[in-house]
Amino acid sequence: MNKKILIVFSFLALAQLAYSQCGTISVQSVTNYTPVAIDSMYEADGMRNGPAYAGATVFYPSTATTNRKSLVLVPGFLATQSSVIVWARYLAARGFVCMTIGTNSLTDSPALRAAALLDAMETLRQENYRMASPLYQQLDSNKMAVGGWSMGGGGAQLAAKADARVKAVLAIT
Repeated sequence: MNKKILIVFSFLALAQLAYSQCGTISVQSVTNYTPVAIDSMYEADGMRNGPAYAGATVFYPSTATTNRKSLVLVPGFLATQSSVIVWARYLAARGFVCMTIGTNSLTDSPALRAAALLDAMETLRQENYRMASPLYQQLDSNKMAVGGWSMGGGGAQLAAKADARVKAVLAIT
C-alpha cells in the first residue's frame, strides 16, 4: 500500500513539473531588465474624481504604446496613498500603468476599499477615452488588476470576487 501511495505522489510531482506555466521564470529573468522612463498625473490634471476614494495618482511609462495593462493599488489600515507609491513606480518602470488611491477614511473596511478599487478602475477606463489624457487609447481595459496591502489586500480580494473584470490581484500581507 505504501508503494502505491509513493507511485501516485511521484506521478503527481512529475505532472506538476510537466505542466508548470512558470518554467522559464528565473531570478535573472525578473531582475535583468531595463527600466522604462515613467511619468505621472493627478486628479488636478483632469482625471475623474471618483466618489469611493480620496485622491489618485497614476504612474505610467513615458513612451506611448497601445494595450497597456493596468493596476490600481490601495493602502492598508490607517495608511495613506503614499504607502503604495513605491510599488506603483516599480510597476510603471516595468511597463504597467499603475494608479494609487487614498481611502475616504483611514479606517475604511476591506469592503469599502474594494468599492474604492472598482471605482478607480472606472477612472482608468475613462482615461483611455479622454482625449486630453496622456493615456488616451493606450489602455487595455480588459486587462486590469487591483492590489493593496493589509486591509487594502483584503479589499483587492473582495473587488475581484465582486467584479469579474478584475483579471489579477496583488494582495500583500
